[in-house]
Amino acid sequence: MNSPDPTPNARLRVSAYLERHPRLRRELYFAGGALAIGLFALPVLIYLVGTLTLGDYASGGFGSFLADYFSGLFTGWLPAWGIALGPYALVLFLRGLRFVWKRYLTPASA
Repeated sequence: MNSPDPTPNARLRVSAYLERHPRLRRELYFAGGALAIGLFALPVLIYLVGTLTLGDYASGGFGSFLADYFSGLFTGWLPAWGIALGPYALVLFLRGLRFVWKRYLTPASA
């Protein structure tokens, strides 16, 4: 007995929900882009700046650095996850500062 695959129906429901809530859809796209930057661009930049300022990577070259980084992600190493989630966390922090600034630090207009 084969049961029907619920995946297409679930995808349609999620798609319809996101169509009704465009702000959430934009936020998901933004979060995905920030995560992609944290997962792929930041490690490259960290490696380049590290080799320019501190010298060669102790465990080998660029491939060893990436292998250590991604194995750190899979083992739950906190600094690796900090790199991966850092861009989005920075944006959330800045949004929070902006909220506090607008809400509490600007004079109310009469």
